[in-house]
Amino acid sequence: FDPRISPHEYPNGVPKTVVDAAAEATSSFTTPPPSLSSQPKQQKTQQDVFDPRLSPHDYPNGTPSTIGYASSSTTTTTLSSFTTQKIGILLIDHGSKREKSNSHLEGLAQVYQAQCNNNGDGKYEYVVKAAHMEIAAPSIEDGMNMLIEEGVGKIICHPYFLSPGKHATKDIPNLISSAITSINKPHIPVVTTDPVGTKLNVMVNAIHGLVEECLETLEEDVSGKKKKNEWELGGFFGDVKRMLEEEEG
Repeated sequence: FDPRISPHEYPNGVPKTVVDAAAEATSSFTTPPPSLSSQPKQQKTQQDVFDPRLSPHDYPNGTPSTIGYASSSTTTTTLSSFTTQKIGILLIDHGSKREKSNSHLEGLAQVYQAQCNNNGDGKYEYVVKAAHMEIAAPSIEDGMNMLIEEGVGKIICHPYFLSPGKHATKDIPNLISSAITSINKPHIPVVTTDPVGTKLNVMVNAIHGLVEECLETLEEDVSGKKKKNEWELGGFFGDVKRMLEEEEG
C-alpha cells in the first residue's frame, strides 16, 4: 500500500504491506493496480487539473483549483460539478378549481427558485416545484416525481398554509408519507417544513408592508401626491408580488 495513492485504486483491497516513499526501491511494495500505470504520465501533462484519485503530494506546484480525471483528453470537469448538490423543494397548497389560484403557487415556485440560485453561494442548486393537496394537478406524488426526474438528491416539502391546521399538520404529511412509499426511492431523503404561517415575524412584516402600502394609497387619494414607492414590499416578497401582478395584468 502506497500512502500517496488513494485506497480506492486497489480493487482487491488495500495491501497489508506499506511502502515508505523514500525507500520504495528497497521495499516489498507490490506493483500498483494496472489502472494507475499510465497516471504519472497523464498527471505530468495536466498539471492544471487535480485528479482526486491522486495524492496532493504528486503536485509539486500545489493542487489546481480545477478538478477532473486525468486523461489524454483535454476535457475537464470544474470544481462546482463535484461539490454542488441539487436540492428539490416542493411547495404544497390546498388546490383550487380556480386556475389563477393554482397558477399563483407556480409563479411563486419560479421566483423562489430564481432567488435561491441567483443569491446562493453555489453549494446547492435548487429545483422548486408546486403541487396541490387535492382538486388540481399536479398532486404531491406527481410533484415529488418531477423533482426526482430533475435529479435532486434531497426533497424538502413545504406546506404553503397560513395556519397549522388539519391540512398542514395531518393531511399533507399523510399524503407525503404515501407518496414516499409509492415512489420507493429510499436513497432520496424527504423532509417536511412547518407551514409558512408559523413564522410569525415573517408574516407580521409582510402584513405590515401591505398595510403601509394601503395607507400610502389613502394619503395619495387625499393629497393627490404620487406614492413614494410603488413596490413597498422589498426583497423576496416584493419580487413575488411584482411578478404575479404583472402576469395577472
